[in-house]
Amino acid sequence: MNKGFIQLHRSLLEWEWYDDKNTKILFLHCLLKANYKDKNYRGKTIKRGSFLTGRDVLANELGLSIQQIRTSLTKLKSTNEITIKSSSQGTIIEVVKYNDYQEITNKATDEQPTNNQQVTTTNNSNNINNNKYTQETKEVLDHLNNKLGSKFRTAKGLKKRFSEGFTVEDAKKVIDIKFAEWIGDDKMKKYIRPDTLFSEKFDSYLNQEPQPQQDENPWGLL
Repeated sequence: MNKGFIQLHRSLLEWEWYDDKNTKILFLHCLLKANYKDKNYRGKTIKRGSFLTGRDVLANELGLSIQQIRTSLTKLKSTNEITIKSSSQGTIIEVVKYNDYQEITNKATDEQPTNNQQVTTTNNSNNINNNKYTQETKEVLDHLNNKLGSKFRTAKGLKKRFSEGFTVEDAKKVIDIKFAEWIGDDKMKKYIRPDTLFSEKFDSYLNQEPQPQQDENPWGLL
């Protein structure tokens, strides 16, 4: 029987494949199947974060077709979630950022502390940080939705910007700058959305000079 657990951050809700059911299920399956420590199989080492499988095996385990498995594996490879290597024993799939999901689990599983206070404290700290990011994201999205009349609920990239040291006020400033610049441009206003505003260009947007407000009544007419 498989033992132990993995940890999932709420930021997974903002993951680009989250609304792709097959790809999401396959990725979670990979997380659960991956070795939490190096293991040997018939003379070959299957490293931590990796596991031995095959497309037909995955299809059978998940109730998907082989073509659906192939398509989802390609998607996960394209965004560097996994790597895939062929071997004489089968296909080895590696979860690239496995330590992000298994770091705390390993300590609890391998050491089996009689006092779980340290693990509990770490989990509580993670929950506090996740709640903080959730509250900050909501505040930023509320600001964007109020300006745009939109109903955005997720903000891909925003948590990463926060982890880089940017603040809620920085995010609001970027919204204000790009809103003023793009709202009057039919070609550009469609880019006033989270995946554009909070992308890798965030810092350059933040340091951009704000557009002067246009006078809505330049002729002074009443």
